[in-house]
Amino acid sequence: MLCSIESSTEVAYAESSAVFLGELVEIKPVIIDTTHHGKKEYFTGKFRVVSSWKSIDKEWVSVDLPGKRSDCVEFAEGTNYLVFANRSGDDLYIATDSRTSPSNTEIAVNDLGQLGETKLIVTSGEFTLRKGPAGDIAIAILIFAVLCCGLYFWLRKRMAMDLSKFTIAVSFLIIFVS
Repeated sequence: MLCSIESSTEVAYAESSAVFLGELVEIKPVIIDTTHHGKKEYFTGKFRVVSSWKSIDKEWVSVDLPGKRSDCVEFAEGTNYLVFANRSGDDLYIATDSRTSPSNTEIAVNDLGQLGETKLIVTSGEFTLRKGPAGDIAIAILIFAVLCCGLYFWLRKRMAMDLSKFTIAVSFLIIFVS
């Protein structure tokens, strides 16, 4: 169980990026080498999602844990947890003051009652916050289209240019960008 649970279920739900019930199937230590503080170890947990109320719509999700074992928290593989996770960049994490707790505790049973029916359908696959290259490509195409339109109108105004001259100008722009 985590330390110092001060927020209500409603506040925790509103402030969390993801809320789900899942079995912790794997805990992996991750060691990062920081410039000023040397090596730092933290843990990532892989959960098999059973039910979801917010954000998580896939069967598997990885979440950074506040620690495998400390004075405040104890995470164990094979245990079901009601997870209230926050987002940092492309990662989900469980804060030490989170309402996250094993599903058989009084806190979790109370929270499950207050959350009510699940709100999302969980499908097979791995949940991720990272956007794929398709999103980057779509943004690049949109920017390119806006630049071409701007170039067309600017050249049309400056040179009374027709469409064939614009096509040549865009061809040079494509060759230049490549």
